[in-house]
Formats: sequence, C-alpha cells, structure tokens
Amino acid sequence: MTGTEDNLVNRTARTVDGLLHDSHQQIEAIGGISIYCAGCMLQVKSRMDRVAEKMQQSMLNAPFICPFTFGEQGQFLGGENEHGNLMISNVLFYRE
Repeated sequence: MTGTEDNLVNRTARTVDGLLHDSHQQIEAIGGISIYCAGCMLQVKSRMDRVAEKMQQSMLNAPFICPFTFGEQGQFLGGENEHGNLMISNVLFYRE
C-alpha cells in the first residue's frame, strides 16, 4: 500500500466529487460532514488550507464541518475488535 501527500490533500474532495458529480441523478449539496483521519491531517498539516479549498470547491461552497479523529477502532457485530487506518467518511445533505 502506498500513497503520497497529494493523495491525502485531494482525498476528501475526490470522494465528494464522486458522490455529487459522478451520480446518475442531479444532486445539489446543501451541507456536509467529512471525518478525516487525524494521522493523515498531521502528515499534511501545512497544506490543510488546500484541503479546505478543494472541499469548498467540491461542495460548491455549501457549508461543511470536518472533525479530525484518532483511533479508528471499533467492535463489529460478531464481537471482534478491528482497526481501520487512514480513514475518511463523508455525509452529504442534499436537495434533489
């Protein structure tokens, strides 16, 4: 598994672009929440302004928040604990 800082800078906007612009239906974002791995954020800390700019462009200036979380561990339905590293999740609120 490999990646670059550019991948980390572009990743949030790229996932939003996929949701909004590659869909078979017209979606107008009215807001969003993007959970961004704090470990990734620390790696690109000096470029976080660019991450925010790209997200704003992808969201067409709709408001969003972006908390940075550590510890992507959790318990699955079977009871086992697992770790997911370098995670990102997006929730979009939209008008059809």
